[in-house]
Amino acid sequence: MPDNNTYCDPNVVFSVENFSCWGGGKSEVILYSDGRLLTVDNRGTQTIVATDTVLARDVESFIIENSRRILQLPDSDSSGMCFSDLCPHNLNFRGKKCSAYVRAAPGNEELKFFYDEISRIIREHGYLKDHHLIMSQD
Repeated sequence: MPDNNTYCDPNVVFSVENFSCWGGGKSEVILYSDGRLLTVDNRGTQTIVATDTVLARDVESFIIENSRRILQLPDSDSSGMCFSDLCPHNLNFRGKKCSAYVRAAPGNEELKFFYDEISRIIREHGYLKDHHLIMSQD
C-alpha cells in the first residue's frame, strides 16, 4: 500500500507568471519541490524543462534564508501593485504571492531583487537562460 505522500502534490517553490499587455496571453515558469521545472506558454502548453531536485533545494534554501524579507513584500491583492497596462508579473515564493511590474516600477526594488536572484540560480543550474521570464533583467 502506498504511503500518504504518494497522493500529495508537490509544493510550488517558486513561480512567475507574466500577463502580456498586447494580447499575447500569459506565460509562466513553475518550480516544484520535487524538482520539476515547467514552462507554460501562452496557449497553456506545459513543457517540463528539467527534473532537478538540487535546483529546487537551492531555490527553496534561498527563499527560506530570506523569509523575513520575503514575508514583508506586499501581497498580490495590495492596491497599486498590479499595473494591468504594464504586463504585470505574479510571483509565488513558497506560498507568498506578490504581483507587480517587476522590471521597472518604482518601489518594487525588493521584489525585483528576489526575482533576479532566483532567476540567477535557475540560470546557474543551466536552465532557461534565454527564457523571457528568467533571463537577466538588467
